[in-house]
Amino acid sequence: MEIKAGLVAIAVHPPPGPNRPNFFTEMVQFYRQLLQQDPEPYQVDRYAEFQLPGLWIALFPPKPSQQLEFGQASNSPISLCLKITDLAEAIAQLKTWDCPMGEVAIASHGQEVYAYDPQGNRIILYQPNSSRGMANHR
Repeated sequence: MEIKAGLVAIAVHPPPGPNRPNFFTEMVQFYRQLLQQDPEPYQVDRYAEFQLPGLWIALFPPKPSQQLEFGQASNSPISLCLKITDLAEAIAQLKTWDCPMGEVAIASHGQEVYAYDPQGNRIILYQPNSSRGMANHR
């Protein structure tokens, strides 16, 4: 089997509590800023796709019949890992968005920080420091 590219599909659920009718738009805006690009294709309140080299990230609101299948994102075992060139710059940018994040950690592949999108999905930003593991994955 030869895999050419991947797609990460994120089911967007409005958070519990106060009504946030524009939550899908909030999520699209978060990823627009994070990935520094506009979604294409983009269907307001229905679908947004961001294209990175070898990886697409799609946001969609599940249909009412799919709510149980997709569940809530809290404590999700899945992480979106993004290799970056300057972790300090990325952290500074995330702080301007009031993005929740943890402390910088030293891992076998370099430095990393866990950040969370408005829905609570984990995003691991890492800056490689060696030729091991995912650090040199292109």
